[in-house]
Amino acid sequence: MAMAMTMAMAPLFFFFFLLHSVTTTTTSAATCNLSDRAALLSFRSALSDPSSRVFSTWTPDTDCCKSWSGVSCDPSTGRVADLSLRAGEDPSSSSSSVDPALSSSSRSSPSPSPLLLSGPLSPSLCSLPRLTSLILADWKRLSGPIPACLPSSLPLLRHLDLVGNSLSGPLPSDIGSLKSLAVLNLADNLLSGPIPASLSSLPDLRHLDLSGNRLTGPLPADLGSLRMLGRALLSRNLLSGPLPRSLAKLRRLADLDLSSNSLTGRIPSPYGRMPVLSTLNLDCNRLSGPIPRTLLSSRGLGMLNLSRNALAGPIPDVFGERSYFMVLDLSYNRLTGRVPATIPRAKYVGHLDLSHNHLCGPIPAGPPFDRLEASSFADNDCLCGAPLPKPCRS
Repeated sequence: MAMAMTMAMAPLFFFFFLLHSVTTTTTSAATCNLSDRAALLSFRSALSDPSSRVFSTWTPDTDCCKSWSGVSCDPSTGRVADLSLRAGEDPSSSSSSVDPALSSSSRSSPSPSPLLLSGPLSPSLCSLPRLTSLILADWKRLSGPIPACLPSSLPLLRHLDLVGNSLSGPLPSDIGSLKSLAVLNLADNLLSGPIPASLSSLPDLRHLDLSGNRLTGPLPADLGSLRMLGRALLSRNLLSGPLPRSLAKLRRLADLDLSSNSLTGRIPSPYGRMPVLSTLNLDCNRLSGPIPRTLLSSRGLGMLNLSRNALAGPIPDVFGERSYFMVLDLSYNRLTGRVPATIPRAKYVGHLDLSHNHLCGPIPAGPPFDRLEASSFADNDCLCGAPLPKPCRS
């Protein structure tokens, strides 16, 4: 009987043996690719880590897919798919808690911390051909150029985030080769030179942030080719030339910030007809001409800042019951005529600033004027009535 039981259990034992063998084989196949590990070690060797904490798990005798903080691999191939090292976060923690050794490296720090990573980005990053996400954010002291080989070497890259460093030099001219790219965040660096024309060739780009750099020259005329774009943030640069009319073709664009540049010319009227545009910041430029009626009659725009330009002519009197502006700032321009009498018809107007223009006549009664301060109308030619101390003559 014992022999019969043994013979009956034999197939079951053989099944579990096979299952264990397959599992072991699959696990071993997913170990870190040797060339990927060499590329990561070369990237690490170019950087200084004074805290000895950021790369504490990056040791040659361990598996980079299983043990190295900030590194994730494709479980079926063992190729490195994600490299994410963000200052202020502990990459080894699944809960993204803040590592005390890195906490002083937040972007709000008044000065660089001695614990921050520093040094150049090694071209060895280009030897990670299966990389889909590269995040090296807010280290302040990462410096030097963006490796020119990135666009041609990382065909699967979808997320490139190098925000908050000291990277310099130009954007790679062939950045448009990153056909899978959905997020491009290079904000708050020292990048200079023009925006490459190839940028307009990124078919899946959804989030673009190049703000806070030293970029020069005009905006690419065909930025409207980025049909998936939802946010375009290019403020605080040295950009010049006209606003691209092609941007009005973007059906998904919700936020457009081109403030604090040296842009010139008129605001294209079609901007006010963009279906989902809710925030438009064009302040602190050199824009001229009239304010398009479409902007103030738009049903979607909720935040509109056109201050500190050279806009002229009257403010279009086109407000209606569907107008809803949380912010409407037209200050520091050359606007003339009266305060629009239709503003009280708007469903809501929160922050309104018409100061430092050449407006005249009485300020309309009722909301929102009954809760605004005199500073919203200061330094105009001949405005009168509340909330200004100057009464209107009958």
